[in-house]
Amino acid sequence: MRFYLPMFGLLGFDYGIGLDRLTPGGGLKGAGKFTFMLGFEPE
Repeated sequence: MRFYLPMFGLLGFDYGIGLDRLTPGGGLKGAGKFTFMLGFEPE
């Protein structure tokens, strides 16, 4: 999700699953990552 806030710029919440980090029999454990972004969108 990404939101534009006039006083901060772009506010983003991302969650991704690295398919190259999946292990056989391990499921999604350790393959997901959550990131938070606060800044301006480059033009």
